[in-house]
Amino acid sequence: MSLIDASSLTLMLAAHDDWMKSQGARGQLLTMTGCAVAGGDFRRAILDSVDFSKTDLKDCDFSEARLNTCRFTDARLNGCTLTGAELVDAMFNRSRVTGCVIGAANLRGSFWLKAELTGLDLSQALMDGAQFDGCTFNDIVWPATLPGMLRLHDCRGDLP
Repeated sequence: MSLIDASSLTLMLAAHDDWMKSQGARGQLLTMTGCAVAGGDFRRAILDSVDFSKTDLKDCDFSEARLNTCRFTDARLNGCTLTGAELVDAMFNRSRVTGCVIGAANLRGSFWLKAELTGLDLSQALMDGAQFDGCTFNDIVWPATLPGMLRLHDCRGDLP
């Protein structure tokens, strides 16, 4: 049983670009900063542009969820499922991602700065245009053919 059942939840009614153009007039962006969520069910939830900074997400299911342009600054994702999730242009700054099931998650254009990634199978993830700067990789399975425009800069550990 999960502590939070947010399957099919829509938390962002206006697209991030629309919100920016309106200078915030279309409502506040949702933040879940400083939270601890264990076993949350976010399957198929629309969570675009949510700020998950300093949030501890453990064993949460984000299968087929939309997490485009979300921010994960100083966040921890441990044992989460992201199969089929969209994380286009998501930002992971100093985040720790450990033992998560990535599957065919869409990580296109995502930005990872000084993040620590451990125990991940990225072999099916869509990563065109993803950028990893100053990241540490441990026990990573990479795709047999690296996606176009994938950028790895000043990273260490299990590199392709």
